Amino acid sequence: MTQTTTAPNVVRTADCAGPRLFVRSPDGLDTVQWRCHDDTVRTARPSPELLHERLWETEQIRRGVQYQNRLNQHGLYYWPRTGRHVWYESALELACLVQLDYQGEAAQIAAQPFRLLFRRGAQAIYHDPDFFAVHANGDQVLYDVKPAHRVPDAQAQFAETVRVCEQVGWRHEVVSETCPTRTTNLTFLRATRLPRCHPSSEVFRAAARHLRGRTIPRGGSGDAEPAAPGVGDAIPQAPDLAPTSERGSRPASRPRYHRHHDFGG
Repeated sequence: MTQTTTAPNVVRTADCAGPRLFVRSPDGLDTVQWRCHDDTVRTARPSPELLHERLWETEQIRRGVQYQNRLNQHGLYYWPRTGRHVWYESALELACLVQLDYQGEAAQIAAQPFRLLFRRGAQAIYHDPDFFAVHANGDQVLYDVKPAHRVPDAQAQFAETVRVCEQVGWRHEVVSETCPTRTTNLTFLRATRLPRCHPSSEVFRAAARHLRGRTIPRGGSGDAEPAAPGVGDAIPQAPDLAPTSERGSRPASRPRYHRHHDFGG
C-alpha cells in the first residue's frame, strides 16, 4: 500500500506568474504558505508535520507600508532570548510583545512568518497571523493582536484560524488591550531587557556574596524571606503600580504612536 507524504511543496517565486504569494488557495484546500530566506515560497497542508518545521525562522510573509503621519507607527522590539529584533506594526502589537516578553514563556517569536489559505467555502479567504511563538514547554502558539472593539468583526476569520490550528496542533490566542497601569509599568521597564543595561557578571557575583544568608522583611508583616538565591534573575511579572506621575484622575487622551526601535548590545 502506498503512503502519501505531507512534505511541503517548494515553489520558486521567479517561476510563478503573477503575485509572489497566493492570496487564495489554488486547489480549494487548506494550505499554509511561507517564504524562505532564499526567496522561495513553500506550501504545505495543515498537519502535525508542520510542528517540526522551523517556521519562526522564515522570512516575514508581508510588511505593511509606512508613510509620514501614519498613526500606527512601525518599529522593532529586541527579543532578549534570541538576540534578534521582532517587527511590530502598531502600539498595541508593541504592548503585546512587551507583555509576552515579561511573561517569560515564549522562547522564540516571529512576526507574520506564514499565511493561512483557507479551503473553498470557508468564512474567510486567507489570514496572516500577527505573531508565532514557540514556548519553553514546546507549545507553538499563533497570536492575533486586535483592539477589543474590533474582535467581533474578525470572529469568522478567527474561527477558520482555530480550525486550521487544530489540524496542526497549534494554539491560537487573541490579544487585546491590557490594564493601562500594567502597560505603563512594562513600558518603563522594557529598556532593562537590553544587554547594555545589564550589570556585569562580576557585579552580580558581588551582590550575591553580599546578600547570601541575609533576609529581606516583607512589608508591614515583620516576617522575613531569603534575600537572594535569585539575584540577577529576570522579573517574571511587573507589579500593577503606576508611577506617581501616571496616577490621579486625568482626562483620557488619544495615545500617540511613535516609531521606536530597541537596539540590543
